[in-house]
Amino acid sequence: MLRPTPTLLALAAALFFVLSLAAPVYAAPRRLSPSVKVFADTLGTNAQRLAAGLPPLPPKRRAAGTRIVSASPSPSASPRPPQKFSGVVKVRLASNGTTIGFVQNGTANVAGVSASDVTDRLEVAFSTTGAPNAAPFNILATNPTFPAPFFVGGNGTAALGSGSANVVAIDRVGQTSPFAPPDSSAGGESAIWSYSLRTKELTARWINPDGSKPKTAIGFNSTANSLFLTGDIAAYNAAGGTPAEAFLLDRLVTSLLGRGNTSMSTQDAISRSCHHGHFPQFLYDS
Repeated sequence: MLRPTPTLLALAAALFFVLSLAAPVYAAPRRLSPSVKVFADTLGTNAQRLAAGLPPLPPKRRAAGTRIVSASPSPSASPRPPQKFSGVVKVRLASNGTTIGFVQNGTANVAGVSASDVTDRLEVAFSTTGAPNAAPFNILATNPTFPAPFFVGGNGTAALGSGSANVVAIDRVGQTSPFAPPDSSAGGESAIWSYSLRTKELTARWINPDGSKPKTAIGFNSTANSLFLTGDIAAYNAAGGTPAEAFLLDRLVTSLLGRGNTSMSTQDAISRSCHHGHFPQFLYDS
């Protein structure tokens, strides 16, 4: 038998050391003595433990992170989308609903009221949300037999107000911005109209040259067959001319109705229904 030489012992030790490094990969972990365990606990990395002949550290379980969810913003009310309306405008008394006629399409301008002829009714279109705080809008004539401009608004530059007999004709005008004073190049103001989805009311609000906003009524002079804006119908009537023929159109009401006809002439309708101080309406006929 060969005696183990120092070289063989060294070789065996070297092989054992190498095998001990590899052993943790293939062999089950060994139970450690208390002193070895204390030493092992001081080894912080797997490389240090493997170099010392110890098994690698068990995998660390990651703590579940806390999911932070941002608070959802409270839903805000969506703005009401604009609605489009198109048709003709019917005129009637607000006091009793009697129909006077329809806004008339003239060859030179918006020609007052027509009571019977379907072919000369002015067709219009407008778009609005109908909200109480909605900006005033334009009304566009869509079948005009008169020349441009084709917006229907207040034609003139007069200042209206309480105690004043001034009026502004409802006629064709160029386009202007909401709340803008009369523009001489446009002939007046176009964006003066407001509409209520609940009452089917179209109302006008004139802006004076100084930017003031007088209470505005709609009047009708049956002798001249003309519609107009006024700040004081009583002052207009008291100024002379044909006061009994001029009366307040305080509501320009519209509704999507089927087109109809009326057998009344303009003068018959006026003589039967229109008296000083009555309040006509405009109804919208699609």
